[in-house]
Amino acid sequence: MKDPMFCQWLRQVSDDGNKAYCKVCKKELRAHKADLVRHKDSEKHKKNARAITFHPSMNKVFPSMNPVNKKKLVTKFELQLAVHVACHSSIRVIDHLSDLMKDHFKSYNDKNIKLDQYLRIHRTKCTALLTKVIAPSLFKQQLRDIKDVSFSLILDESTDVSCTKHLCICIRYFNSRKEKIVSQYLGLIPVVETTAKDLYSHLNAFFIKNNLNLQQCFAIATDGGSNLYHFTILKELERFTLSLLRRVLHPSSVSLTVDLNFQSIYLPVQKVDFGYKFTMLLNRLLKDTDISQATVNNVKHRCQLFLIRACKELLSRTSGNTEILKKIHVFSPKICLKFDRPAFEELPINLLKKDVDINLVESEWRKLIDFDFKSIFNEPDIAQGPIFWSKVLKVTDCEGNYVFKHLATLALTAYSLPVSNATVERVFSRVTLTKTKLRNRMNLPLLSSILQIKMSLEEDGIYCTKFEPTNDMLNFNSTIYEKNEADSAEEDKNIDELLTSLHF
Repeated sequence: MKDPMFCQWLRQVSDDGNKAYCKVCKKELRAHKADLVRHKDSEKHKKNARAITFHPSMNKVFPSMNPVNKKKLVTKFELQLAVHVACHSSIRVIDHLSDLMKDHFKSYNDKNIKLDQYLRIHRTKCTALLTKVIAPSLFKQQLRDIKDVSFSLILDESTDVSCTKHLCICIRYFNSRKEKIVSQYLGLIPVVETTAKDLYSHLNAFFIKNNLNLQQCFAIATDGGSNLYHFTILKELERFTLSLLRRVLHPSSVSLTVDLNFQSIYLPVQKVDFGYKFTMLLNRLLKDTDISQATVNNVKHRCQLFLIRACKELLSRTSGNTEILKKIHVFSPKICLKFDRPAFEELPINLLKKDVDINLVESEWRKLIDFDFKSIFNEPDIAQGPIFWSKVLKVTDCEGNYVFKHLATLALTAYSLPVSNATVERVFSRVTLTKTKLRNRMNLPLLSSILQIKMSLEEDGIYCTKFEPTNDMLNFNSTIYEKNEADSAEEDKNIDELLTSLHF
C-alpha cells in the first residue's frame, strides 16, 4: 500500500487480506501485483482516474507570499467563483457560498494571509465581475480574433420567458490563434419588430458599435435558408424536384438548371402526370355525374399550374448556394492531393475576395499536388480538411513567402460556410435554461455575459474549475459598480419601444 504506484487509489479490504479495493473504480481486486498493475493500465481505470481531482494540501493552495500578491490571489479566486456561478447556478447562490467558504477557511491560519478577511464577494460584486470584467475581456479577445478575417453569420430570433424578443448572432470563421474553424456566440440583441429591415438595422448597429466590418461577411444563414440543409437532404430534395419536373416537362428539358420561363418545354395538359388517385377520381366523376368536359379541362389546367409553381419553388431551393456547398468536398486532402483530382474550375472560386488574383490561386492549385506534405505534417493533420489547410497556410519557401496563402485562405473560407444552425439553437437552449420563470427579471447584459462565458469555456474544452483569469481581468477597480443605462433600464427601454410601436 506504500508503493507510489498504488498508494493514491488502492486500499486494503479490512475483512479479507487477499483482496484490495480500488477507490477510483469502486471495485475489489485480487491482491497480486500483476493483477493490480494490469488494472492500473486498463482504459477504464485511466478514464475514471482522469475524472477525479486529487486535492492538494492547503499549504500548496495558499503558500506564503508577500503582501503585494495577497490581493491578486483573492481577486483571482473571486473571478473563478463568479465563473462557477455563471456555469452552474443563480447569482444569489454566491451570498451563502462565500460565507460558507469564509467559515471553512477560518480554521486555516497562515501567518501572512487569512482568506476569510480578504474574501468579499456577494451577488452585486459577482454580477459586476460577470458583466464588467470577465465577459467583456472574452469579447475583446473575440473581436481581436475576428479582425481582418472573412466570416459567415448565423442568425435567428426567438422570444424568452419574459416575452422579450432577441436576435441571436453567431459567427463562423477560421481562428488563426486556435488554428481551427470555430462557431461562436457573438451577441444577443433585443428587438421589437422582426421584419427583415428592422433586423438588418439592429445587426448593422451592433457591428458599428463594436467596430466590426460587416463587409467581411461572405455568407448568412437563417433557419429558412437553403444553405442550412445537410448534403443528404439536398440530394433527396434534388431527386424529388427531378421527379416533379418529369410530370410537367418534356423529357429532354428535365434538368435542375432548366429555365421554366420557356413555354415550349411544357407538356400539353392531356399528357401531364396528375397521379393515379387524381385520374381514378376524375374517371369516376365522369362516369357517375354529368360534369362537363370544360370543367374537367379547367381543373386539369389549375392542377398543372400548381405543379409548375411547385417546381419553381423547389428549383429556387436546389440551385445557387447549394452548388457552393457541393464544391467544399474538393478541398478534402483525400481528393485535392490525388492526380485525378477535379479541375480548378470546380473549386468555389466565387468565394475569393475581389482583390485576389485568380491566376495566383490557380498557380498554387497546380503546385499543391507536387508538394510533399507527408514529410512535414503528421498523418492525423492530413486526414482532416480544416486542420490540413490551417497547416498549409503557414508553409513558406526559402525566402519566407507563404507558398499557398491564397489557396489555403479560399479553402478555409469554404469550410467557414454555415452548413448548420446548431450553434444558434444551442444559444437559445441556454437562454431557456438560464432565464427561467424564477429568473425572468434577468436583464440582457447579465444574460449575454453568462452565455458568453459558458460558450467560451465549452469551445476551449475546459470546466469552470480550470478557468484562469487573464491579467486584464485581474486589474479591475471600483468602476465596475457604476451603473449605466444598459444595466439599469434595459427592460424599461424595451417596454417603451413596444408601447411606441403599439401607439400607446
